[in-house]
Amino acid sequence: MEANRCLHMGDVAVMYAGQIIERGSAEKVIYYPKHPYTKGLIASHPSGAMKPIPGFSPSLIHIPNGCRFHPRCKISHDLCMREEPPLYEAAPGHWVRCNRCLL
Repeated sequence: MEANRCLHMGDVAVMYAGQIIERGSAEKVIYYPKHPYTKGLIASHPSGAMKPIPGFSPSLIHIPNGCRFHPRCKISHDLCMREEPPLYEAAPGHWVRCNRCLL
């Protein structure tokens, strides 16, 4: 679904490998994305120069330890490989599952 169509929705949730990684109002998630996957997803939209997200989605049979996105993430660090992050409230009504997004 195109990002501009999502703006007409109330809340949206972005999923990666079967897990919600970002949730909030459509406006906050699209215009102020916090999670690296959400940022990459929006940047890969064909409205301009497409920027693909490097790597491949994990097998749902062999989910990586820690953050499910860490093998493809540009800001990943050791904690991301060890611990699955909870959903943090990054801003009122805007939730993100990333240990690094709040720094």
